Order: sequence, then C-alpha cells, then structure tokens
Amino acid sequence: MKKFVKETSKKLATGALALLATIGGASAATIDPLPNGTSDIPISVPGPDNGNIRVYGFQTQKDFVYELNVSWGEMKFIFDRGVYNPATDALTKRVTNDEWQYCEAGVVADGTAATTGVGVGKWCGFNGTNNHVTVVNKGNGNVELGVGCTEGITEQTLGSNVDMQIAIANADMGGSADGWAFSEGASTTNDKYMRNTEGTPVLMTIASGTGTAATTTIQKYMNLDGTVSSTAQDRANEVVFYLNITGEPQQTATDGTANSSELDTVDENTPSVSGSYWEQIGTINLTFTPSRDEPRTPSVS
Repeated sequence: MKKFVKETSKKLATGALALLATIGGASAATIDPLPNGTSDIPISVPGPDNGNIRVYGFQTQKDFVYELNVSWGEMKFIFDRGVYNPATDALTKRVTNDEWQYCEAGVVADGTAATTGVGVGKWCGFNGTNNHVTVVNKGNGNVELGVGCTEGITEQTLGSNVDMQIAIANADMGGSADGWAFSEGASTTNDKYMRNTEGTPVLMTIASGTGTAATTTIQKYMNLDGTVSSTAQDRANEVVFYLNITGEPQQTATDGTANSSELDTVDENTPSVSGSYWEQIGTINLTFTPSRDEPRTPSVS
C-alpha cells in the first residue's frame, strides 16, 4: 500500500481582544497595574470606597491546519483479450487468479468473480482493494475534494473508446456525511455491482463519459479548540472512491503503425508487481480546496 500525505498550514488573522473587568461602583478611581501587582487604597470613614482593577487579554490567531492522508491500491489492471480454448471452441479469460478475477462493473451482474468464459475483452482487476482510493481529513477545517481521470499519457494513445471512471458506493451518494456529487450534466451508470474495500459486492454509481469529475466535502476531524468533532461527522472524515475502466484500447496508431498502448502483451504467466509488463495508462487527478468555513472573530475595542 502506497501512501501520500499532503500537509499545509493556513492562518486567518484576527485582532487582539481586550477585556475590562470591573469591581466596585462606577465612580471608583482607576488602579494602574504595577509590576508587582499591588497598590495602596486609602479608605475613608464612613465609606464605602471602591477600586477598579484592569484585566487584560490577548487572543491568538485561529490556526487552520489542513492535513490529508491519501492511500490507494496498486492500480494495476489487465485488458484480457483471452486465449483460445479448443475444448470449448471459444476464447477463455487468460488471467483468472487473484484480483484479476474481478472485471469492470457490469460484466458479472452481482459483482462476483468472472468465470473463465466471462471477462474476455474486458478490463479486470477491480477487487475493491487494487482499485480503491481513501482520503482522510486529519485537520481542523473542511476540505472540498475533486476527483477526475485522464486516460493515456504523452507517449501513447489508448484511443477514445477507453474511459477511466470514478465509482462511488450508492450508500455514500448524496448522504449527509460526505455528499458525493458528479459534475453538472455528467452521465452516470447506476446500480452496477463492484467490490468494496472489504471485498463485498455493493451497488455503485459510476461516472461515465470522458472527463467526468466527482466532488465531495471531507469534513474536519477536529475543532479549532483541539477537541474531536462530533461523532456525527466521524464517517465524513474519511471518504472512499473506486476506479472503473471500460472500452477496448486501440491496437494500432492512427497512422497504422504499431502502438505501445495495445496492452495485449500479457504472458501465460500472471504478471508480477516487479515485472516489465506494466505501462502507465493514465492518472487519477485530485484537487483539494480548503473551505475556511470557520468565521473570523472580530476585534473587540
């Protein structure tokens, strides 16, 4: 598991806060503070006489600390073009072990592992761990998270048919805890089973269409006074989303020459993490916007 921690500190300036506390009557003489904090007060008869002691205070600046912990899976996927099986006179899924049993959303209706005859010509590796991203807000200010995908890199062209998609568990969509939303006008593929981080098939809402982005607010973990936020916010301090990929990558470049993005170089042996089979096919793009939802305290004169 790889981890990346982004940390920055934001401070919002406030003015000094001066407090005046008074004891005694309104006509009392003022006692200026001395280094040793003492003063003689003459008392007349029959009295009573009064005295005032000035009390001073200073308010420090509000210190917003934004710390986000991001963790993600291996993010390795196989477009399985299959292998011919003479016993069935059909193509059979070439890689069926481990996370590559689980193919893109909708290939298997209930999100279970693909059989040898299912998943050919599909992206696979969506077991809920390999394709997950978790973001935790450890700071004291809410942060808006934006997520999008970019297919392909400078050196290769996957072709317009390939779409990297953000998938959100239906239970997390539009709730009071985090409130995921897709960009305005985005199309979505609803009620497709994918596996979550516990390996359980759950219904997902998936953003379909090139460049579709998703946003949510990750609520603060602690208050400005250092106390932990209310238990009602605990779930929203951590948000999880998943990657889905659809579409066959093109096998030749537009000029008809060989293209390194064909991604059909899967050996008969399962690719290893340290092997040379993998090539970058795109990126998941994250943006973080501090909300600064705590109002500034005005100066008191």
